Amino acid sequence: MKRFACTTLAALCLSLGMAVAAQDATASDKAAPAMSPEMQAMMAAYEKAAAPGSNHAFLAKMEGHWDATAKMWMGPGEPEVSTGVSENRMILGGRFLLQDFEGMVMGRPFKGMGLTGFDNVSGKFTSVWVDSMGTGMMTGSGSLDASGKVLRSVDRYNDPMVKGPKETRDVLTLVDDDTIVMEMFEKGPDGKEVKTMEITYRRVKGK
Repeated sequence: MKRFACTTLAALCLSLGMAVAAQDATASDKAAPAMSPEMQAMMAAYEKAAAPGSNHAFLAKMEGHWDATAKMWMGPGEPEVSTGVSENRMILGGRFLLQDFEGMVMGRPFKGMGLTGFDNVSGKFTSVWVDSMGTGMMTGSGSLDASGKVLRSVDRYNDPMVKGPKETRDVLTLVDDDTIVMEMFEKGPDGKEVKTMEITYRRVKGK
């Protein structure tokens, strides 16, 4: 993905540089250079891909300060319950939601960061998550349901227990303006899906 981003950025910069050079070459004639149809099409495609829309507005609803209550199921029985705080803000002109989470997991301090966006080209929400409990990255993609309030996604990460890739099914629901619920499901050894995590976020007003 990094190589693709660098390649497309280089192509755009090269094209823009050529346009500037052409403008300088004709400056003495006081005539603005005309963009070729290919250049116009490329610029239009990039502008469309870069424009925040309704899906980015969905992410913006999660901006703010939040208290979090997390439930983790490590196996049959009652879940472990912990608390934390999350600070969320939109960055890069309202294109991505940056989450900064801090709390406790299994009695130990825990920090995590997430970045979520909507890719206008693929038509999917995309995300990456990193935290203090590992050195790998969890990446995911998903879509909103018809209600516009539920984001369903599939996340992938390397599980140290199986020493390889694993998937989770995640459901993020905007219950109302001040409440968010995130649920995570995984398949157990028997192939049956079980809930492994549930986090309820409640907005802290006045911050």
